[in-house]
Amino acid sequence: MVQEALTNAVKHAAARSATIDVTHEADGVRLRMSNLGPVAAYGEGQGIPGMKERARLYGGTVSAEPTSPDGWQVEAWLPYGCEETTLTLAEAHQ
Repeated sequence: MVQEALTNAVKHAAARSATIDVTHEADGVRLRMSNLGPVAAYGEGQGIPGMKERARLYGGTVSAEPTSPDGWQVEAWLPYGCEETTLTLAEAHQ
């Protein structure tokens, strides 16, 4: 997910800088990836949907949104000790 977020920052936003924060919480790990650069339109590719799908396979979540005044932030949360689950095609693309 970190690699995908950084790839998106370079590819879609011509990011001037990026930060990655990893926070260990009581029930999981939180990844926060943010960059500064022009805000590209959401939904142009498969990067963010792919990150969401991968997180959901392990019981986690991903959110992605533009930040103000310019930039982008992707946040992922993944629980500890979760086994991989199987999603239907419809669930994976929600």
